[in-house]
Amino acid sequence: MGIMDDRAQLKGKAALVIGGGGGIGRAVSLDLARAGARVALCDIDPEALAATAGDVRAEGELLLAEIADACDPASIDRVFAAFDALSPHLDILVNVAGGTRFGMFADSTVEDWERDAKWNYLYVLQSCRLAIPRMRAAGGGAIVSVTTIEAHRAAPGYSVYAGYKAALTNFSRSLAVELGREGIRVNTVALESVPTASQAKIRTNFHWKDPSRAEELTRAGFEMYVPMGRTGAHQELSNAVLFLASELSSFITGTTVHVDGGAWASSGWTRWPGDGWYFPRPSPSALERMFPASE
Repeated sequence: MGIMDDRAQLKGKAALVIGGGGGIGRAVSLDLARAGARVALCDIDPEALAATAGDVRAEGELLLAEIADACDPASIDRVFAAFDALSPHLDILVNVAGGTRFGMFADSTVEDWERDAKWNYLYVLQSCRLAIPRMRAAGGGAIVSVTTIEAHRAAPGYSVYAGYKAALTNFSRSLAVELGREGIRVNTVALESVPTASQAKIRTNFHWKDPSRAEELTRAGFEMYVPMGRTGAHQELSNAVLFLASELSSFITGTTVHVDGGAWASSGWTRWPGDGWYFPRPSPSALERMFPASE
């Protein structure tokens, strides 16, 4: 066992990943397995769930792979009940599920608000409440929730989503204070420019003049306003989750790790090619003027 494994102390820990089938959740599930944790995961996508479960089994120990809808409280209850049959305690909970769509608040509906609430906030309250007694049985634990840079800045077109993610961030901070003396740590990871399935849908519905160039132009935008000049990778987000789930972060609780290439630090400053840093973020039409389609 090397120094990193010795200090991380993930081997044999029981971990549950909500939304662990595809994308970021898949990366987290696989990395936990590779680090020696016993992994349970759930996801609404049966194909992604089956594929990731098979790979987790090949990499380490799979406890459970359960089809579940994070927006359905009964579904989350079933996941924890199934987990109980396989493990007497829970050491790690990772909340990955979430997402939204672009739309101005004035055009939104009560149904939109309720969907965003269930998808980005309410299920985390439930999963945390269910995790606490199971972590107490383990003598402590780590809760990590994946959130977004939008929880820390204005997000026109995503106002309700940003509000719930901000609520999740402050809930996690408050819960960390409540549970600190019990050895249960609670942290969040805020991402930006890490590709996700919901982000891809937003790109294609963003009223580009040429929808076929949505991904290309979005990437150009990331290169301009992310100080590191590129998008992130699922593995880079998973690295932060692993850190917060492990004993490497044993004295860290109630905080947010920003995995965003410096986007939070730049806070809207944009690097225009050849001109340096300016504050406005380019619009899709501006990007199209700068990167015209080839003739």
